Amino acid sequence: MVFVPRRTDRIFSRVEASDLVMRPTPFKAMDTISFHLAKIAAYFSALILVYMVGHIILEITLRAFFSTSTNVLDEFVAYATVSITFLCLAYTLHQGSLIRVGLVLNWLTGKWRCAFEIFAVVTTLGLTGFVIYYFFTKTLWRDFSRGTVSPSIAEVPLWIPESLVFLGLLLFFLQLLTALGKLVFELFSPSEYARTNG
Repeated sequence: MVFVPRRTDRIFSRVEASDLVMRPTPFKAMDTISFHLAKIAAYFSALILVYMVGHIILEITLRAFFSTSTNVLDEFVAYATVSITFLCLAYTLHQGSLIRVGLVLNWLTGKWRCAFEIFAVVTTLGLTGFVIYYFFTKTLWRDFSRGTVSPSIAEVPLWIPESLVFLGLLLFFLQLLTALGKLVFELFSPSEYARTNG
């Protein structure tokens, strides 16, 4: 299945397999790859969430019954929360679950709506690309090359949680590229876009 722009508050809506046979898209392969990568990241996020719950339960148990602590709960839960947030971005976008304001978009139809969505995606791509470049050069690579660790008792190499953030941003960027490709394809197929946004 693929996702195509439709006139809703979401960027993409689900199209059944029968529709895919009738209307193939040159971005099918790219969409499939980006979706599966995003889904894997989302599953990994779920595992991180399970770890968070387990660590919190362990911490409560240790403090309540043994008067001791792991001493790293706050730090590790913070790493996990940030990782989950960024690793889920691509999957959330693909599922059309990102919150966006449709004050202008809801008034547009056809090619104008498609063009405005392209503008929005291109802008987001630019901002995301800048964040990826800045985060990698100013944070991730610096901490990796210097061997920077957290100032806690765990002394966690900071490049480990930062790598998960970086991976999430890359997957989000790939998903945006897929979205842009499909929107451009729809823009140059006005009859099809009018049909799906009628």
